[in-house]
Amino acid sequence: MSAIKRTRLSEEEYQRVMRRVGELGYQASATDPAVHRHPSGAEVVVPAAPQERPHVFISYSRSDRKYVKKLHRHLAEHRITAWDDRQIPTGVEFPAEIQRRIETCRAFLLVLSPAAVESSWVARELFYATNLKKRVLPIMLEACNAPFLVAGVQYEDVTDGTLPGMPFVSTLRSLLR
Repeated sequence: MSAIKRTRLSEEEYQRVMRRVGELGYQASATDPAVHRHPSGAEVVVPAAPQERPHVFISYSRSDRKYVKKLHRHLAEHRITAWDDRQIPTGVEFPAEIQRRIETCRAFLLVLSPAAVESSWVARELFYATNLKKRVLPIMLEACNAPFLVAGVQYEDVTDGTLPGMPFVSTLRSLLR
């Protein structure tokens, strides 16, 4: 009898396996979510997905990408895990991954600029985050009229090109605990 080899799957591998399991008609068991049953009675066991580090989601316009890269480095220096759409692996469904990352984020950072206010993607992301009651922290990169959903929310002013200050970073840290 041969031993079963157990390996840890990366998040991408896990998603690929779960898609295939669903395509084959398997459904998760009500008593054990790792066990998936086929209508024929066959079973397959899929281990839980690896645990992700708590993260903040960054919503922005593509025209603000240069600033977002700096923001990412700044947050990383303060041991804050940030996620944005530049991290979507090749072959992964874009809208589904955006939705999943908003669902699992601890805070939603909204980089505001005239381009962001005009972006349909930023609007969709913000709408979804507010429906999920995510904590929204606006960052005013360029002067603009904030979207209605965050019109009364205090923003971090970085219109001079600076990065968010320590009080902002401390707020993020507390949300990631």
